[in-house]
Amino acid sequence: MDMYGYVGMAETWLGFVMNIFCFSYIHWKPPPSKNDFLIVVKWMRILDASIVFFYGILSMPKPIFPTCVIIIYGPVKFLGPVVSNLAVGAGLLSTQAVTVAILISYIVRHNVFVRGVKTFDFIYPDKIALSLYITFVMIPFFPLWSQILLDRDEIEETFFVILGQISVGKNKFRIKES
Repeated sequence: MDMYGYVGMAETWLGFVMNIFCFSYIHWKPPPSKNDFLIVVKWMRILDASIVFFYGILSMPKPIFPTCVIIIYGPVKFLGPVVSNLAVGAGLLSTQAVTVAILISYIVRHNVFVRGVKTFDFIYPDKIALSLYITFVMIPFFPLWSQILLDRDEIEETFFVILGQISVGKNKFRIKES
């Protein structure tokens, strides 16, 4: 594993442990006042920890810059290309899950502080906007889940033109001098 892998793995474990610690702390030592906002924050720690665990620890993705290629070299790769592909897609969609949680927390705060109603009392425009956001924001990610499976002979003969030529060998990437 190169330096990118070591730094990425350290950040992943740190994120996983910190999310579990925050959830445990909020769960075992709750604040004195019952706070509905804390419910959203507390359970988002579990979602964040599971995303970090699945995408960072099990998948171990490595982007190949400046292309739009991600190599999976974690334990998920042994489950086959379809599972690896779904792992990349789940990692890309994880940003949307966090964004939706933030959006819900803003709607909840609007309900309490502006409208003066119960915390999770969503009106129809809120429900429609949230549904449309969840549905339409995911659409651009679906083409990125495509998989390209090449034979070993095709990989050895394939050249990508990026700032010169990069040839893909059996296990190495090297820049060819022009």
